[in-house]
Amino acid sequence: MVIGYGSIKTFKLSTDGSAKVKDAPFAKKDSKENQHSPNYLSNCILNDQSMIIGTDQGELLLFNQQCEFKMILPQSPRNEAFSIECLIPYSKGFLVGGQDCTVLIYEKHDGELRNPYIKIEKKIYNPKREYKFPITTLVLNNNEETLVLGLQNKQILSVPFTSDRVISEENLKFDHIGLPYHSDKITGLDVCVRKSLVGTCSTDRTVRIWNYMEHTLENMKEFDQEA
Repeated sequence: MVIGYGSIKTFKLSTDGSAKVKDAPFAKKDSKENQHSPNYLSNCILNDQSMIIGTDQGELLLFNQQCEFKMILPQSPRNEAFSIECLIPYSKGFLVGGQDCTVLIYEKHDGELRNPYIKIEKKIYNPKREYKFPITTLVLNNNEETLVLGLQNKQILSVPFTSDRVISEENLKFDHIGLPYHSDKITGLDVCVRKSLVGTCSTDRTVRIWNYMEHTLENMKEFDQEA
C-alpha cells in the first residue's frame, strides 16, 4: 500500500507474479466533521487490520480493512498544529511521531464506536533545544521495551518505552545510537598537537570536541551564530 496527496493505492501480487493496482475509495468529505487535509504523510496497519493515516494538519484518519474511510479520530492532535510524520502500531494501539521530538501514544478504546482510540496523557519527548526537530522514523523492538527515533536533523536516538501512565516522561533517558554527530555540514576542523582531540564547527551552530582514539564526543557547545 502507498499513500500520496489525497490518494491511497493498494498493490496485490497476482498468480502470474505481476502487481495489480487498486485505487482505494477517497475519504468522505460530506460534512464539516469529515473535512480534512488531503496531504497524507504517514500510515500504518493496526492489529485488527484497520488503517490509520496521518496528515500535515494533525488529523488521524481511520479506515477499515477495505480502505473505506470511517472517521477522523476525535482525539487527533489537529488543534495543536501537530504534523504527523510517522505512525507505527504496537500491542495496545499505535504511536504517533511528529515535531519537537514528540511521540504521542494512542490506545484501543473497546466498545466506543465514536471514539475507538484514545490518546493517553503521557507522551514521549526530548525537551533539549538541540533535539527540537521532527521525528521522521519510529521503530519499536519486538518486546516493546525500546523505541528508536530518527530525527530530521540526522540524529538517531533510543529511549526506554512503556505505555504505563504512571511513569513520568521527564524521567526518560534518551541515548544516541552511535555518536551525536553534527546535523549539518562541517565548516572547520583542527587537530590538537599533544592530545588525541579534534575540534569541529558546523553550520548547525555547534562546536564539538572529539576524541579520535576513543571514538567519543568530549564536549559540545551551541551558539546563536555559526562559528
